[in-house]
Amino acid sequence: MRVATRIVTLTAALIALLLLVLALHLWWVQRLAEISRSLPTTTFQVGAANLALGRLFEELDEFSRKVDVSGADYLETLERVRDEAATRLRALAALELSAGERDAVAGLQVAWRQYRRLPPLLRDETARPPAATALGPHLAAIRLLDARLGALSAASERHLASTKRAARRTVSATKRVAWLVVAAALLVALPLLGWTIRSLHRPLRRLTAGTRDVAAGRFALRLDESGGDELAAVAASFNHMVRRLSELEGLKRDFLSHVSHELNTPLVAMRETNQLVLDGLAGPLTGEQRRMLELNRDGALRLSAMIGRILDLSRLEAGAMEYAFAPHELGALLETAVDEFSATARERGIALELALPGRDVLARCDRDRLLQVLANLLANALKFAPAGSRVRVALEAPAEPAARPPWSATGHVQRALITVSDEGPGVPPELRETIFEKFHRGAGPPARGFGLGLAISREIVTAHGGRIWVRENLPAGSVFGVELGAASRPAAARAASGRVG
Repeated sequence: MRVATRIVTLTAALIALLLLVLALHLWWVQRLAEISRSLPTTTFQVGAANLALGRLFEELDEFSRKVDVSGADYLETLERVRDEAATRLRALAALELSAGERDAVAGLQVAWRQYRRLPPLLRDETARPPAATALGPHLAAIRLLDARLGALSAASERHLASTKRAARRTVSATKRVAWLVVAAALLVALPLLGWTIRSLHRPLRRLTAGTRDVAAGRFALRLDESGGDELAAVAASFNHMVRRLSELEGLKRDFLSHVSHELNTPLVAMRETNQLVLDGLAGPLTGEQRRMLELNRDGALRLSAMIGRILDLSRLEAGAMEYAFAPHELGALLETAVDEFSATARERGIALELALPGRDVLARCDRDRLLQVLANLLANALKFAPAGSRVRVALEAPAEPAARPPWSATGHVQRALITVSDEGPGVPPELRETIFEKFHRGAGPPARGFGLGLAISREIVTAHGGRIWVRENLPAGSVFGVELGAASRPAAARAASGRVG
């Protein structure tokens, strides 16, 4: 399934669920609105009719009594009250009533018909014997009408209470259904969302990891090209790019290795021939000739060192670098490295200092490779340090002597620290990681070489199980540090020293 299809499917599902929730809410709200709208109107009308009929029944009672006492004086008023009561009854029966209210109204209408069938209240005075009064049955019928009106009022109250309960039930049902729908929506949406995110996250995560590997110069990772979506197409393009980069990297390594070997042979011959001429085997030399030959020799040495670094880099990348690990005393290695650069430091007017602890510090290392690391660090320090400044080489021993040397399988591994500090321009914080990458060149003058020395040094130190880093040297300059596993032991003839070259 394509990425766009997945996103559209998830979006459509979420929209459908939201519309379902909205439709249910609208339906319940409409029901509540209908109940709320009809309840006040019907209740008010029934209540108003109840009050009006109650008042009219009281007037019937009053005027019936007056007619019985006074004769025809109140008969017209009594008839008007009866007509109004009949009109109110018809209007009441026409309302939308509940079942209980309809039964009560039907009973009220029956009582009203019974009342209307009663004989008139006026007596015929000329009749012999005189007619008995009809007031008693009229008053009894009016009391029955009051009783039926009370039954209607009770039915109306019961209907109102029932309607309120129905409204409360509707509200509760609305809440319950809403929560159920939301829960169902989450149960459907969350798996869909998780599936979509997972289907996008996995290939993106592998693509990110592959990009990091390629940026670090590793070309072994291949991405999954199955799926038939846009991410699969990206993975296929990425794999093709990695294959091409891997091929180009192999061609570059082969080219550098081949060219370095081919250049090294004539360069050695040129250097040896130049040295023979300097030694006077071809006859005496003038001062100018000797100076020119010495410049030629120094250039050949620098070129030979560059070729050596390229060869070392090729061996490191191919995993063919060989190491001869053995226990060595680090203080002696530092003395050797400092001695090699003492003359260079004096020529540039730089004080070269060495600080050693008061005991031997043993490390299992390849002596020549570690000297190569120290030479790279010292060469960089002297290159960037200004005249009149100092370069300090120091060794810090483990805090406590180890019971066993750190290369022992049962020994306690401790760390020794070698630092080379200078007072040059320093390394900017943003470059303190990239400076150890291949072909990186510092921004400060003089910027010589191809940026291979520190990259090779990091590979060698890593192979020794250590680490190399750089930090700021206050108030100016840089401090390069090398940490190695080491063991210390007392030394009879070694003390902390500060040597100046």
